[in-house]
Parts: sequence; structure tokens; C-alpha cells
Amino acid sequence: MNRKRIWCAAAVLAVLCVPVRAQDWQSALKSVASNVADKATGGALTQLALVATWNYMQPGVKLESDNAVADLAASATTASLQSKLAGIYEKAGIKSGSCSVTFSKDSTFSLVIGSRTLKGTYAFESATHGITLTFSGSGELRKFGAMHGFAYLNGTDLQLLFSAAKALSLVKQVGEKAASLNSSLATVNSLASKIDNLYLGFEFAK
Repeated sequence: MNRKRIWCAAAVLAVLCVPVRAQDWQSALKSVASNVADKATGGALTQLALVATWNYMQPGVKLESDNAVADLAASATTASLQSKLAGIYEKAGIKSGSCSVTFSKDSTFSLVIGSRTLKGTYAFESATHGITLTFSGSGELRKFGAMHGFAYLNGTDLQLLFSAAKALSLVKQVGEKAASLNSSLATVNSLASKIDNLYLGFEFAK
């Protein structure tokens, strides 16, 4: 990004952003530090950290773009999207304290959602941060086959992100109250369709 674009991004931030609390700056710095270290190791840091049990915190939303001004302009929409996703996830049983994912060294994973445990295998490509989850067993998720997405460290947290359509399909499939999710999912789909290069998913902490 050249100097002119940096100044443009800073100007948009000055207009759009409310005052940031000290802990928000600390969180941002922590995130930047982990991102720098991860890039320096070609994604190896994420690969090492991935093997653990991660507890669900909140929905994950990420924009992939080189245009800082466009990203900032879309920030209000993505914030609204994250808020709406939190309610939808909770209806589906995906909430803090009752959802976790464990990645093991033998390339297997288990996803706990309420009283349900979904298992399978995973493959992580450190250079691209690509992750593929393949569900096993005879359950309804078997028809998903392989779910392709991305895994990123965000400070000390882990983001698992997929295409908007794939993430929302997964939420609907595992939903404990699937019938009540339809209208909410339609609203989120409408919002997501207005943003290019948008990925949705889940954010976890150890």
C-alpha cells in the first residue's frame, strides 16, 4: 500500500471510528504481533498452535482485500453481520461454554456443539492457511464431504473461516432449532451477498 492510500485509510478511520479503549489497543497490538510472527514463519506458528482444544467465543468475520478504504467502508456492515450471527449461532447451539473444537497431532478433530460431538480428519496448509475438514461417520454432516476454509491466529485466538454460503449451511445443518433459523439466515445471506471476499466462521480461545 502506498503512502497516499495509508493517509486515506487513516482519514476514514478518523471519521468513522469512535474512541478506542486502552484494552482494545492492547488487543490490536497482540494481534499484530502474532500476525507478524506467523508471516515470518510462513504460517508455521498457526500450524503449531492449532493442535489444542479451543473454546468457542464469538462468530468470526473476515474481509480479504488489499483496499483499506473499501474495507473500512464495509466495517459497519461486517459489525452488523457479526452481531446477527451471534444470535443465529446461539439458536443453533453454538455458544460460549457449550462449543469447542479439538485438533490432534494425528490429523483428527472433534467438534463439540452442546450434547453433540462431530468427528473427522483435517489437513492444514501453512503457506496459505488453508484448512480442510472432512467429517466422518454416518451422521448428516457426512454429505458435506470436505469443507475448505482458512485458519488464522488472531492474537492468542483462533479463527476458522469459510465461504459465507458454506459457513451458514453448516450452522443450519447442526442447528438445534433449524426451523427458526431460516428467516435469520436469509437476512444474513442478503447482507453477505453485498460484500466481496467475505468469510464467516468461528473464533475460539484456549
